[in-house]
Amino acid sequence: MVAEWARQVMAGKDVETPAMEKVVAELARRAGLSVEGERLLLLLYGAWVGGEPRVSLAVAARTVAWDEVAGDGTLPRSRLTEVGDGKVQVRSVVARYLDGASVERVIRWGGTPRADVAPGRQLASVSTDLPVMASAKGLAERMGAAAIIDEVRAASASELADAIDEAWLRGLPVVAVPGIELDARRLAAAPLRADHALVIVWPDEAAPVALEQLPRLEA
Repeated sequence: MVAEWARQVMAGKDVETPAMEKVVAELARRAGLSVEGERLLLLLYGAWVGGEPRVSLAVAARTVAWDEVAGDGTLPRSRLTEVGDGKVQVRSVVARYLDGASVERVIRWGGTPRADVAPGRQLASVSTDLPVMASAKGLAERMGAAAIIDEVRAASASELADAIDEAWLRGLPVVAVPGIELDARRLAAAPLRADHALVIVWPDEAAPVALEQLPRLEA
């Protein structure tokens, strides 16, 4: 239904917006979208489902106010979409979540995340006697469940951003295992939403400069 509605909208037809799919409505609520932001998110997801994920800015601007397309509206600020070459689309990591697909860039570890995990970026100094991944899994278990990120799956800045959002979309805190490519500076600069938790595992009491101001989580 949403794909057919999106196809008609992109063809210039004035058709009634269908009922918001539950998963889309919940994401819109979590992202703090306006009514127009919700409508555009639904249009972009419908375009994705219909096999034409990139919607021209002109078409999108006929549907909702410009700020929600490529301005300073709730949808652009949510980082759920991306704009390029005169077109806008829902980010693939978001669309895959709405499709119900499994994660690609994180390791899900544990059962159900605890509700009392504090949001924000934290540092956990762990023993050098254990492999760092083992310490990361132990931290994830203490949180109930977490998404573990390492440089195998998230070496570049864009991959790291996608990995963090894969976790956020599924309500999972992140435990990051640093490496040569996934270094302290990259982890310190990675985008993190206000309601999300990122714990950086560091196998040394002495934190690098980029992380030394972070609050410590007892490992």
